[in-house]
Amino acid sequence: MPGTRPLINLACLLGLAVCKEVLVRRGVFGSTAIRVPGSVRLDAEDRRELEQVLADLQPLLRV
Repeated sequence: MPGTRPLINLACLLGLAVCKEVLVRRGVFGSTAIRVPGSVRLDAEDRRELEQVLADLQPLLRV
């Protein structure tokens, strides 16, 4: 799916923080907290980029 590549690229760059943020937004988890010391945290620009990618993917999301 060509539309998912930006999300995969973002997850590869920022790691678990992106995956956790997506799962919180989808209602799977209640918090984006990660217990791994030194883990990457999303800043405002990362969240804006993720928001844009998820908006592009919205037609593909069913649940």
